Amino acid sequence: MWYECELLTDVYCRLASWIQLNARPFLPVRQPRTTLNVHVSAGLYQIVDLDQRNNLATVSAYFDVWWLDEYLVWNATEYDGLAKIFVPMKWIWKPEFYMYHSVYGRVPDYAPDAPAQIQADGKVRMFVSISSKSFCPINFKRFPFDSQTCSFSSCMFSHVNLSQYLGMSWLARDEVFVFKYISPALSY
Repeated sequence: MWYECELLTDVYCRLASWIQLNARPFLPVRQPRTTLNVHVSAGLYQIVDLDQRNNLATVSAYFDVWWLDEYLVWNATEYDGLAKIFVPMKWIWKPEFYMYHSVYGRVPDYAPDAPAQIQADGKVRMFVSISSKSFCPINFKRFPFDSQTCSFSSCMFSHVNLSQYLGMSWLARDEVFVFKYISPALSY
């Protein structure tokens, strides 16, 4: 177990065990036609490299993602008021992102033991770090009086058949780094 518990009398161990038993690896909704809204914010850590010759931009960024998991709702008073806990991402369902313009890996890797935050109301939140090398037409003719625009697009690739049940909202935290969501229903 992720929490090294010898006795289940510890409130964290009891709650972690309950979450491990109730977490589902599939879309966390009780009714098949329920829409799951996944909220995504994107932020830029740094522009790692701009390769003018090959028109490539390498960025280090993150997704701040949250949704409500109907299976992971608990009464905090039953756990001594504990209303928030961190568990490994491998225990829970998580959205799979597809990076359209990435040169190498198109799907960000989830570190299996990276923590996900779960609140008593079922809100699951995780931070996904990404490093992406993408095509980006670069023109330095007017340097240093120029500006460059690179687009990084992402979608929920593995849920094409579920697109009518999956809603997404995107928020860019930095003007320099804007993701645009392309609806799976429109792009396939």
